[in-house]
Amino acid sequence: MAVLVCSLLTACGGSGGSVSGPNGSYPTGNNEISTRFDQMYTDYYRTGSGDRVFTSSGWHWDYTYYYKLHINITIKNTGNTVAYIDDSNFMAYWDKDELSRYSSIGSIKLSPGEQTSVDLVYNMSESQYNSWNISGHNAILIIQYGDSALAYVYSTESREVTVVR
Repeated sequence: MAVLVCSLLTACGGSGGSVSGPNGSYPTGNNEISTRFDQMYTDYYRTGSGDRVFTSSGWHWDYTYYYKLHINITIKNTGNTVAYIDDSNFMAYWDKDELSRYSSIGSIKLSPGEQTSVDLVYNMSESQYNSWNISGHNAILIIQYGDSALAYVYSTESREVTVVR
């Protein structure tokens, strides 16, 4: 796992847009899942009163902006035992920086053959958000299940998602 993370974070790869990508699987004997990368996109929202306020640096509007990276995946239990999925199975990075989780997916229990769609949401900085359309960056989702791990890597250079094991 550490080798996978290190090799991904040393790779070189703005805002808006949506990408989709390939499928992956995690063979661990009877306890197995597969994933389908459905979509990745950025968005933002603002909060505040919208009032014009005066501070020591002059007049400005009283807004605060928050930037998010959304990753939608479908997880299917392809094994013959119950699969348990939670936040600890996922890590997201923008280039070498680990992104903090905006919201929790909670605990998901999948019976054999059952599948679910998961929306992973991570906080981004304004500069990360703005670099979505600038060549040379990577958004990385690492999924670890049992002893297996894989990563979905979105490259702003190729505008494609690839799977790395």
